Amino acid sequence: MERTQSSFVAEFVEHWEQLYVSSKERLDDELLEIGWQITRELRIGSFLTLRLNRSWVVPLWTVKVNNVVFVILVGAHLMVMHKIKVDKQSIRTILTQFAPAYRVPSFQRRFVWDEEDIKELVDSIRKNYPIGAVIVWKPNKIFPSVPLFDSDGSLSTPTQVEYIIDGQQRLTSLILVKNNWRITRDGSPIDTIGQVSYNPARNRIEKGKRGADLSLILNAAMGDFNSSNELQKKYTAIAKRLYEDIGAKILNYEIPIYEIESLISDGEEDIVSKEMAEIFTRINSAGVKIGRLEMFLSFFAGGIASDPKMQITKIWEEYEKKMGLELEPFLRFVFSNMGVKQNELTKVKSFDQSLKNIKDQNIDFTALIDRTKNAIRSATALLESEIGIVDAGLLPSQNTLVPIFQYFYNKMKDATNQEKNDAVKWFIIGSFNGVYSSSVDRKIEEDLKLVSQSDTFPIEELMNHMHQILHVRTIEKTDIIRREWEDAFRRQNGTRHRMLLQWLLYRNDADDWAGNKIINNKVTAHHIFPQDYLDDGLKDSSDEEKEKLIHAFPNLTLVHHDVNAQIGSTPPTEYLVNFSNETLEKHFIPLDRNLWKISNYMTFLTKRAEKICEQIEQSLSSAVVA
Repeated sequence: MERTQSSFVAEFVEHWEQLYVSSKERLDDELLEIGWQITRELRIGSFLTLRLNRSWVVPLWTVKVNNVVFVILVGAHLMVMHKIKVDKQSIRTILTQFAPAYRVPSFQRRFVWDEEDIKELVDSIRKNYPIGAVIVWKPNKIFPSVPLFDSDGSLSTPTQVEYIIDGQQRLTSLILVKNNWRITRDGSPIDTIGQVSYNPARNRIEKGKRGADLSLILNAAMGDFNSSNELQKKYTAIAKRLYEDIGAKILNYEIPIYEIESLISDGEEDIVSKEMAEIFTRINSAGVKIGRLEMFLSFFAGGIASDPKMQITKIWEEYEKKMGLELEPFLRFVFSNMGVKQNELTKVKSFDQSLKNIKDQNIDFTALIDRTKNAIRSATALLESEIGIVDAGLLPSQNTLVPIFQYFYNKMKDATNQEKNDAVKWFIIGSFNGVYSSSVDRKIEEDLKLVSQSDTFPIEELMNHMHQILHVRTIEKTDIIRREWEDAFRRQNGTRHRMLLQWLLYRNDADDWAGNKIINNKVTAHHIFPQDYLDDGLKDSSDEEKEKLIHAFPNLTLVHHDVNAQIGSTPPTEYLVNFSNETLEKHFIPLDRNLWKISNYMTFLTKRAEKICEQIEQSLSSAVVA
């Protein structure tokens, strides 16, 4: 669709300047400052260059009208206008007016932050540090998405749908603070391992319940009557300071919001959706593969068949809702069985050839989809029956599921107990050691080849490959017993230790101290020596050392949420006596009551770590390296 410069002037501009991405010098000073600042901050400059070089988009116009920048892509087959504006909004306004309208597009990942991340976010806000902009996309079309959170009617009714391109983790964290640390998204719960509080004695934001709950402070500052009364009752002497210096400061903090408003012609929805996915992948390095895999699925639907795409998507949506299965491992597995190599899924320039290869195979999609369903059903059943995992979102990386899916896809008869044990062993060791933490495409491709070449689960071959790339073939003893303890539930380190503990407790037939089996989405991390108790008792340690000692792996177990809350800060010498020796032993807790005293805390950590190592050795049937 060709347009003259005069028509652009008539429709959009008070003044304008034609821009070719490769020739920045053609802009006048004003547009150079505005247009390139916008594209640089959105990180779409290089993306637009890519589109210009590889496709039908020829020129780009950057136009300023009443301080709003318009980015207009013009080509023989497409005319899309992106209207970009930036504004600042207070957190109070975002929570009450904007958040209900926000949705999370399908190419985004799940909420993965923990209370450490939320603590740092709130601390930055309190200190008036920059926390980055939020980027939202407001198209005139509807795209696959889920709500940022399921509103219960307490917030304003959304007036228009906007999709979050960047800022989902930060916004979700703030909504969790507002909603007492628990929300749902499309019916699925989102919560943190624990709460974040303001400790007035130290005048700082901290993980855990040491001090005033940030959710209580925020809601009191927002005018909630019950929260205000509770805050006044609990912290009479400092309630005003909590309200003004913490709550009001958070609510009045302003966040820049970039809004990309797209005017999309009918039939161009897939193209523009891919543009937004590409923007997302360039902003979020951790989401690069997810965005491009989503793009490949869209290309597959347009170039081969939409019905198989719908059936494939339906399978993923079922297991995403059921167990939090991410799109990346699912699509890696599905398309590998169409002959697509892993690196072809993440390189846009390979898409056309890959799709041609799929076409040439005359694949029986009905059979493929049936086998895919059966494989995922068998793999998820294995995770639940052998590890107690029903929520894949708590795995260190879901990519370790891909070879397990493939094994069950290839298996034409029931797996033997030995094969299941081998699969679990590789899965635990690979997940804990981060077997796919780098060079993901190449490593998964090589492992899929090993799985496909074997009639049984190729445990030896996979372990040899792991040793070749990571120089490990088990869980090292030094990962459990350390000279200097570290925060075991912090970010990626936290998920791998939590998964390991989940497996060990489940294998040891431990209960959640409320009479139930240990299932990973129904238990919470419990500090055997409670946080507040240790914080008061470790007086000779620095704040940094305390954090490491409090959250040391041997001090953690998994129990029912209610039991954890009931124990609170009760010393272990007082509450552990309420449980039988058998219950404590199944949680690897030493029975020597002298070790339950805070004076013997370091010895307790070492003794419990040794018990955990013994269980690892027994469960893996291989010695833990000394």
